[in-house]
Amino acid sequence: IAQDADSAKRFRRLGADVVKIRRADSLKWSTGVHHPLFVSEVGKHASTAALQTKFSVNAKALQRPIWVAGSTHEGEEKAVIEAHQQLIAQANLANALLIIVPRHPERFEAVAQLLEQSNLIYHRRSEQQLIESNTQVYLADTMGELMLCYQLSDVALIGGSLVNIGGHNPIEAASLGKPIIMGPYTQSCHEVVTALKEVGALKVVNLDKNSSSATDNAILENLLQWLAYPDQALEAGKKGQRLVESKTEAMQKQLAMIEGLLKTSRSETKLVDPRLNEVDLDHFKVRQRGESNK
Repeated sequence: IAQDADSAKRFRRLGADVVKIRRADSLKWSTGVHHPLFVSEVGKHASTAALQTKFSVNAKALQRPIWVAGSTHEGEEKAVIEAHQQLIAQANLANALLIIVPRHPERFEAVAQLLEQSNLIYHRRSEQQLIESNTQVYLADTMGELMLCYQLSDVALIGGSLVNIGGHNPIEAASLGKPIIMGPYTQSCHEVVTALKEVGALKVVNLDKNSSSATDNAILENLLQWLAYPDQALEAGKKGQRLVESKTEAMQKQLAMIEGLLKTSRSETKLVDPRLNEVDLDHFKVRQRGESNK
């Protein structure tokens, strides 16, 4: 079962019989808000008020433009921090909040050091610090809370796409109705990105690989289009959410394909009970102790 047309073609080039190749939507479509891990976690903080209490000193601390940089890698945090510095320089977005969620825990300290050098006011989740009204960047250096951070945001930037990693799953944020920004490196989820882009729920940042400042400007440009116009961001997020909902049965459809194949295989194979086979005892020669095996 190939997740897209390109994958199906690759299977064919590898020598798979055409009749044995099937195409279905990527299993990534089944990893949104209906994922069991997210359902169990969000159940603990179902209400908006409970979620605010979990992350902030009060509701007012979150009543401002918020964007999340999720699953970030080395090189990406620096770019989003610098983009945020430019963002809060805008008079109408001076109180914006950036939440950074690094992909790997071993990089938490390195990201904290970048924030220390930025002179931005930041707080760390691992130190039980909450978001305050003057917090400019919140470092979510814990595990298993990315979806909750997406819930708090107005816009989500998906990591692994500003550097050549291949891009992480944008469906998690889309399933929550969040408009999405990604870099050009989306080869790991190309078809998903294309589908979300086509409905207007995702923007791809065109980077100048020779200029880090151009990268920051490109991120800023896309952020401004949504954070400065929240109604447009909300509509874009709804489009992505509807698309995810239309494809959320991807896992069930693939399981149905497998089940159908297994049923066909069973009906075509006649299983013989070995107990019904006659044994030709004359075929076996009984040797006495000491006899050779000839």
